[in-house]
Amino acid sequence: MDFFGHQDNARRQSALLLVAFIVAMFGMATLIQVFIGSIMMFFGSADSLYELSLPAKCLIGLFWAAIVIGCLFRYFDVRGGGAVLAKRFGAEPVGSGQDKRQDQRLRNVVAEMCVASRCRRPDIYVLRNEASLNAFVVGGFKDNPAMVVTQGLLDELDRDELQAVVAHEYAHVANGDVPLNMKLFIVMGGLLAVDEIGSLLMHEVWDRNAPLHHPGILVGAVFKVVGFVGVVSATLIRSGFSRQREYLADATAVQYTRNPQALASALSAIRDADIDKPLQGHYAAEIAHLCFQGGDLSAWWKKLTASHPPIQKRIKIICPTGMQKRRQKKESRSEFQAKSLNTANEVTSLFGGSAFFADSGADTNTEVDSETEFTNEASDSADNNAIIVGDGVVISHDDDVFLEPLTDRASMMMQDASSCLAVLFAVFAVDESIDRRSYLSAVSFAYNQNFTDQVKHILEVLEADLRSQPNTIIEHATSRLSGSVQEENRRRFLKNLERLLIAEKQYNLTTYVTVQLLRHKLNADFPILTKKAEDANTPAEGVAAKTFDQMGEEFALLLSLVIEGSGAPEAEIDADYRRVLRAYTIENIPRSKSSDAGVIEKLEGAFQTLLVQPRPIRQAFVEHCREIVMQDNHVTKAEIALLKIFSASLGCDVAISRGNSDETSAQAA
Repeated sequence: MDFFGHQDNARRQSALLLVAFIVAMFGMATLIQVFIGSIMMFFGSADSLYELSLPAKCLIGLFWAAIVIGCLFRYFDVRGGGAVLAKRFGAEPVGSGQDKRQDQRLRNVVAEMCVASRCRRPDIYVLRNEASLNAFVVGGFKDNPAMVVTQGLLDELDRDELQAVVAHEYAHVANGDVPLNMKLFIVMGGLLAVDEIGSLLMHEVWDRNAPLHHPGILVGAVFKVVGFVGVVSATLIRSGFSRQREYLADATAVQYTRNPQALASALSAIRDADIDKPLQGHYAAEIAHLCFQGGDLSAWWKKLTASHPPIQKRIKIICPTGMQKRRQKKESRSEFQAKSLNTANEVTSLFGGSAFFADSGADTNTEVDSETEFTNEASDSADNNAIIVGDGVVISHDDDVFLEPLTDRASMMMQDASSCLAVLFAVFAVDESIDRRSYLSAVSFAYNQNFTDQVKHILEVLEADLRSQPNTIIEHATSRLSGSVQEENRRRFLKNLERLLIAEKQYNLTTYVTVQLLRHKLNADFPILTKKAEDANTPAEGVAAKTFDQMGEEFALLLSLVIEGSGAPEAEIDADYRRVLRAYTIENIPRSKSSDAGVIEKLEGAFQTLLVQPRPIRQAFVEHCREIVMQDNHVTKAEIALLKIFSASLGCDVAISRGNSDETSAQAA
């Protein structure tokens, strides 16, 4: 979805409709003048439309007094702010429900979108007695909005879908729709007051059997006609304006989440549930125009006055395949989770995540259940033969990536921390692109000759094992080091290893991937930033995180490397790069190359910048990279390596299948 293009179009349409609304209000004033003047001229009480008699002026004054009084009533309704309005509708503050995990998930999702949208965190309320699937934002003229969701929304939607709905409501806040809607709400109150006064006058006089030419009936009819015309015209324009703002909010929500499928899936769920679970409260008609969806639009006249576009049309614009993907997701989820449970203790993956050091004291997310839910659901978009093992560990069960048992010879060579450390240095020495003699000399300079001799001995004894089963050896060595070596020393080892590879001019993307594997398996990655990004209570408040608008350079770098990994011709790579970059920024950022000077440092910086973003945002980006890799149904070794490092460094899950690739190493990260 080109959300920037959809946003621009929606803003243009909104501006035109807002101008039309203002013109209609001036037309309303002109209509009052012409209508009353014509009546007075008909009865001979005025000579022209501009020279009115005192009764005519008084009648016009009554019109404007009615409008002003109606506006004042609405003004006093909204001046109290979002919290007052939310409580008036019967909503309760989040946290008051029985399911604390459900409320905590809502808090976390709202906090994540607070970061993405750069808006202050609104008060959160829940309509506990509402089984419908809906949400809306209310507020006054100050920066004090309140977000209200129904209990049905919390019960029926998964985490991704809930996040998409919350992002949509945040988009209304970010786009300034809340105060604008309140102003339109006030103006409509004034117009409705004119119509209601006209009806009241006509009924009161009519009940007394007064003749048709009675002044009360005439004045009431004038009020009724003018009020009706004003209300109808204003409603049509306001409804059109509101529909454009809904399109704008949808596009902005996709910008925040980078997950159009989730929003389309949420709309599908809401559409399917709307028939059986409409809004039940007395406030239903009053807040219909504020809700995430506006109800049944089967009648043609309802479509004209609807404040929301048809849900099916919104889904088609956001993600045409959203309905099909939602059905596939439901069908595969049970089978997928069963496979995950049965194989979680049997398989491991070369480039894994926190599953390998779950007992090493690593920080964990306080929102265990909801994050586990997200992990499983995010992987549903991958092939059905994918199996998830843990955070950042997803493999394809039809590929030979099951770790072989460690040979007796290798096991005997890794009896203590020193020998395991030597084995890890030996892993890099078997690479044919590395000058082994120069490499071992550098090891001797960094450590000592005895340690170097140990590395040499391991190479002599285990070279065949290091080539045939490096995954198993790395897993065994890092597992032993994590349990016996202090974290500070593990970090020092990684720093020395990086310096050594840089000195030998061997610190390329391939060796960088292996070093990052060791970093994660040794639980020596970025704990402070990870804690800030994953903390459920204080997510990015207090963290100087970049927003999407500021991360164009980081996205451009990562996308450049992914597309380059396909090995396609330069012209095709450039075209693909420009196409995918459009989803993240409108800036024209030059494409980076893996051979550029300092690309590793830039890559590290990009990972650190993205790491403080909420996990669902990181997950959506990694999934997009997977889609880019799979678009030609051919997976290269370079693409596999990049997906591994992206998923591991960003703490996300990714699953791919072999496709038509003839690379036997095209496994899942």
